[in-house]
Amino acid sequence: MWHLDRRSTDERRKAIDSYFRGLESDTGLQAGMETSSSDKECLHGALVSPHVGNAFDLKWCEKSHRLLIVGRDAYYEDPVRIEERRRHFLNNTKEERRKRLNPHIRGTEQILRVFLGLPLGREPEDTKITVSGEVTNIYDCFAATNFFPKSRVAKTNKTSSKATKEMRPAGQRILEETVRVLEPTVVIFQGVRLLDYFLYEPVKIDNAIALQAFSHPSYRRNPWGWGSGGYFKTVVLPHLVRHANPTGREYPLYPQLS
Repeated sequence: MWHLDRRSTDERRKAIDSYFRGLESDTGLQAGMETSSSDKECLHGALVSPHVGNAFDLKWCEKSHRLLIVGRDAYYEDPVRIEERRRHFLNNTKEERRKRLNPHIRGTEQILRVFLGLPLGREPEDTKITVSGEVTNIYDCFAATNFFPKSRVAKTNKTSSKATKEMRPAGQRILEETVRVLEPTVVIFQGVRLLDYFLYEPVKIDNAIALQAFSHPSYRRNPWGWGSGGYFKTVVLPHLVRHANPTGREYPLYPQLS
């Protein structure tokens, strides 16, 4: 049964909120997240805080489990702070949103389902779980952040990232601090190249953390947002079950492994 370390979760949420509020006035770091190359064709987004759920710091059989999912970037015109980001994720379980979830969120949900020992799929009744005796939204049970918390996107397509290598040092520094505060036990990168970005030079990271990187759920050659397709069955799911499945539940919960 899942149990929540509420005090630790609250402390981590406050620390991350304080850190990102400080970044809003850190002009040096802000400048590092921007670049002037081809800016006529691009837009710079506002600073986006991580999502840290109210049930982030979980325990299963007395062992701590904390999941962090890292995406590339997300464009917002105005700053997004931690509580607003949390509301964005919790809204993904609302019936009116289920039919239009983007591939990134669909993939995130499949990762969450395996992490929490729930069936794969899109059924809304599987988006709640009992934690410490309370019914809890599964999107409250993890943290999510972006490697580039200030995005650079094409003016003609705000979902098309135009981040540059000049932005990587600042992105890495922010991600390192996020990892230091949250102390995740599993970090999953949505996009194989993101892991290369994070590790392009030595970083301070606990060797006990399980690092996994998969192609983005929207990648046209291997789409896997709703837990379907050959790539998900042969690559994503086996790795999730092995490294991000504290409950140890496998077959018959995940018949795709057979």
